[in-house]
Amino acid sequence: MTRDEEIGQRLQALRGPVISQAGLAGAMKERGYEKWSQATVWAIEAGKRPLRLTEAQDLASILSVEVGDLLQSTEVAQTLDALFSATLRVEGALRMVMGSIGELEQERAKLREVMASIDPDDVAGWSESARERLHDLLVDAKAKLKWSVHDLLDYREQHDGDDIYFRGQDGVLD
Repeated sequence: MTRDEEIGQRLQALRGPVISQAGLAGAMKERGYEKWSQATVWAIEAGKRPLRLTEAQDLASILSVEVGDLLQSTEVAQTLDALFSATLRVEGALRMVMGSIGELEQERAKLREVMASIDPDDVAGWSESARERLHDLLVDAKAKLKWSVHDLLDYREQHDGDDIYFRGQDGVLD
């Protein structure tokens, strides 16, 4: 593959679905490149026409990238693109986790309220099976309140791929 072909592929990748060849040619015309057309963009992307430095500077500006991004080899560009994409996915996952942590804390607060609202005098009149069920539920609820996000991450690391069950006495997972 020639260097012009690599630059053309990189231009095509940076242009992506965001801007058409005709749209890019129009943006270049607005910057004073009167002879630019969709065919010009096609020729550069196909490696049939070299990209001039002044054109590269304006293309980079239009595409909101650095000139160096246009000149990188395909392998380097793919590696950087893969890293950037993976970083964006992790960022999205972190946002979801942060939202989930907030939701977890809200639900824990509601659980504490429900637990605090249980009147022992009322429970005394319950059937034996209802009191046993209440006991089991309170043990389970207390276990859930003890676990921190750090504890969950540690548990997940130790039991990679296993389902997590948060039941048991004294916060111990079964």
